[in-house]
Amino acid sequence: MNTISIPANELDEIRERYALATAAAKVGVWDWNMETGEFYLDPNIKGFLGYEDHEIPNDLEVWTQYIHPDDKDPVMKAAQETIEGRRPEYIFEHRMVHKDGSERWILVRGSVIRDAEGKPLRFVGTDADITDRKLLEKRISDVSDEIQTRVGHDLHDSVAQELTGLSFLLKSLEKELSDEGSQHAHGFREIHAVLDEAIGKTRSLALGLSPVLKGPSGLAGALEQLGARIQRIYGIDCNVNVDDGIPIASEARASELYRIAQEAVANAVQHSGAERIAVTLRKVNGRLTLRVEDDGTGISTSNAEGMGLKIMNYRARSLGGALTLQRRETGGTLVECTCPWEGL
Repeated sequence: MNTISIPANELDEIRERYALATAAAKVGVWDWNMETGEFYLDPNIKGFLGYEDHEIPNDLEVWTQYIHPDDKDPVMKAAQETIEGRRPEYIFEHRMVHKDGSERWILVRGSVIRDAEGKPLRFVGTDADITDRKLLEKRISDVSDEIQTRVGHDLHDSVAQELTGLSFLLKSLEKELSDEGSQHAHGFREIHAVLDEAIGKTRSLALGLSPVLKGPSGLAGALEQLGARIQRIYGIDCNVNVDDGIPIASEARASELYRIAQEAVANAVQHSGAERIAVTLRKVNGRLTLRVEDDGTGISTSNAEGMGLKIMNYRARSLGGALTLQRRETGGTLVECTCPWEGL
């Protein structure tokens, strides 16, 4: 085999360029030799978490301890699926714990090198610090949700109320004209009917923009209205079951859960051919679990990216939780979001 000889001074220059480029891009490489167990971790990656190279050993088991507890299981599951060949490439966004206790977002990419028989030999890839991007995404999402909520409240509390007042006035005028035997009473009756329809559409629009309206029912009421709307419009049995004792404390956080349920239900309606959908919200051992399951054809994880899975994942992680999507053994799809309770 021919080998390429590189002078020492050129090799040092290449290494320096590599170090400067990876540091500037906030990226580092890792390499796991699956035959020997050796694990190499770029010092840049350790630096993402505020550590010097010598403070974290090049040990895979040690490194996984820095993964955020709520993300560790999904991260390890995705890695195992890649090693087993069920994923063509390892791509995952997750949180890690910084030396100061804060969270850092990491984009990990990896691939498995195999021998001629397909046996995995090495697992290599990169970690990139995407914390700044995630913070920007969160700010954009928060601003968007704030605007939607404000517009939803204005529609519900102002526009719809004023239209309702106008409706009562028209009803009164219609009655007066009817009592007088006026031929114009019928015209007022038609105007009143159109106005009532406009009020209904305004309230539906308000619900879509700000689904978790303030009040005693809060999140539970919004989910129940979602189920009733799906049943009324599509004729699909959408059963909603919410544990008692889940009052709304943070409208923004409750809205995130609602949006996850809304997206999962919409996917079931539009893509799975489901006849039944079940939405459940449970509080167990200090954690909240939202489940949306259907009896449709099932959604494969390979094509789910185009159906809002990324958005649902982002919302779940903004709640400090995780989202899973899988086929049910009895058919259909199960979408589950689990997050800390924290008094939603």
